[in-house]
Amino acid sequence: MNHSLEEILHVEQQLQQAMLNNDVQALEQLLHDDLVFTFYTGAIVGKQEDLASHASHTLQLTELAFVEPPVTRFYGETAIVVVKAHLKGTFQGTPIDSFYRYLRVWLFQEGRWQIVAGNVSVIA
Repeated sequence: MNHSLEEILHVEQQLQQAMLNNDVQALEQLLHDDLVFTFYTGAIVGKQEDLASHASHTLQLTELAFVEPPVTRFYGETAIVVVKAHLKGTFQGTPIDSFYRYLRVWLFQEGRWQIVAGNVSVIA
């Protein structure tokens, strides 16, 4: 099956809104059960930890803006997306207002795209 850039942009926009709104139900659908995500601190989290951080409002975003068009590559049923984002809000009560680079690996399985792996880095 050939996938389009529009498909990925659509799920990336869904992810952006879910993160901004701490929408755990939407994130439940967008994150694969086997998610492996590395934070800029080096911590590795899975799906349940990620969902818990949104449910508890450990991460509370007031702004999440993609500031460059995403770099996207398709490999069959897998898409790799790299995006630069400006985040503003709080993480564990500490204010954040920085630029970050996200790398996400999306897998198309059972008729939908889900994130199976990702990383976020602070842009110095």
